[in-house]
Amino acid sequence: MLLHIPGLFAKEEVRRIREALEQADWADGKITAGYQSAKAKHNLQLPEGHPLAKEVGAAMLERLWKNPLFMSAALPHKVFPPLLNCYTAGGSFDFHIDNAVRQPKTASSGCAPICRQRCFSASPRTMTVASWKSRTPSVPNG
Repeated sequence: MLLHIPGLFAKEEVRRIREALEQADWADGKITAGYQSAKAKHNLQLPEGHPLAKEVGAAMLERLWKNPLFMSAALPHKVFPPLLNCYTAGGSFDFHIDNAVRQPKTASSGCAPICRQRCFSASPRTMTVASWKSRTPSVPNG
């Protein structure tokens, strides 16, 4: 299921983020791919420690945690920092099965069954401003 959450960022913020992303130094997207998904991942990605990735990710998470639509739809227990991806001409993330566990450099590992994306389209690039995984607990905390 795709869930559209409008207005997460104001238009001016979107413009500023897009301009910064256009100037960013992107790396091979395989840096966070598991063994099997690396075969299908043909994109660029900001390294997790990149200042822009940290800034945009923190702003996005802050807003999502406060968003009732996101909270009711995802029921997240934990949300890992977003990954910022860029698809240039010919770039793709072909059919794959997401890794069940992700271990970001800035947080402990955890299950990752829910994926979310926030996209900003630009020609000739499409930038996935964030794709992230959240953990929904199978048993409520007591």
